[in-house]
Amino acid sequence: PPVLTESDLQDAADGKPILTVSASVPDSLQPLKSYLASQAAVSDQLTLTQPRHIAAARRAVAALHQAEDTLRSYSVDLAGVDLQQAQMALAEITGDEVEEKLLDEVFGRFCVGK
Repeated sequence: PPVLTESDLQDAADGKPILTVSASVPDSLQPLKSYLASQAAVSDQLTLTQPRHIAAARRAVAALHQAEDTLRSYSVDLAGVDLQQAQMALAEITGDEVEEKLLDEVFGRFCVGK
């Protein structure tokens, strides 16, 4: 809901919920605090924002699907190759393993030393 001053209240009757607060009534801040906390609640969903992370996640998913298909038709050893590819793709996101190719991509996008 919007934050309004007392003079704004007369124009706010458009059906939206209004939280009223008063500096002289400390308990009136609790509904506002609760609302703000609900808006900033932490989600258990992972959000990838970097294009290279999104691409790496897609490669990991594809490798996992390939591993699943390989397990149906071939040996566990062959599926291990697909699982290793998935692990390497995830490592690009978590930073557990940094390859030269990744460093070139990251530093190629930023001017180092300026």
